[in-house]
Amino acid sequence: MTTAIKPGLVHDGNYLVSFVDLIANIGAPTVAELTAGLELECQITPDGLGREASDETVDTSRLCSVFTTMKQGRTSFEVSVTLVRLDEAVAGVVDTAYATLVKRKLGYLVVRDNLPATTAWAAGQDVEVFPVECGTRSKANPAANEQMTFTVPMTVYADPDIASVVA
Repeated sequence: MTTAIKPGLVHDGNYLVSFVDLIANIGAPTVAELTAGLELECQITPDGLGREASDETVDTSRLCSVFTTMKQGRTSFEVSVTLVRLDEAVAGVVDTAYATLVKRKLGYLVVRDNLPATTAWAAGQDVEVFPVECGTRSKANPAANEQMTFTVPMTVYADPDIASVVA
């Protein structure tokens, strides 16, 4: 028996990422709350969205055993965004992300990664919601043939919900 290879979902063009000031229930953010957020996906570099989880372990070994046994402990997230600086010298262009994502700014980083970016927020969509505090942004070192970018590290200051559903 041969198992058919099924197509995988690609990253390209399949993200909505918003920085939202207020969400009443992170397990069920509303379309209105998400729409009011600052859209970032078209300013984030292709490799510029970080939301890596790491799990601690709890040693459950006993003196009578010759094996080290473990259980899962706390989870922490390392969250950051790397964004392209916008050229404000062009008429009508304002780099709102650069002005907004400043040290100690509190908000929610909301990520939807399973539908095309052109699909609007809608009830029933799966999202990840991270209550974050922005850290000190750092500008990338100058390099030939590259755009100017800046990275904003974010600390997760309350329990995130990585299995939220839009209300």
